[in-house]
Amino acid sequence: YKLEISKNPNFSEVTRTVTTANNSASVDKLEVGKYYARVEYDPVSKDLQKERSDVISFSIEAKTQVDAPS
Repeated sequence: YKLEISKNPNFSEVTRTVTTANNSASVDKLEVGKYYARVEYDPVSKDLQKERSDVISFSIEAKTQVDAPS
């Protein structure tokens, strides 16, 4: 899988790309702001086509006060 993260929905400039063989990935150190993400699947078999997910959006917000541990 290839996870692409961008600051714009048309992905004209990709902020981060993560490639993984797993069905999960983590991304560190994104700045505060709104982001868009999509996942591309590139099958091993030549009989199958690449597929791309719908685009989702998410936001990173600055936290001014840290919660006390529970």
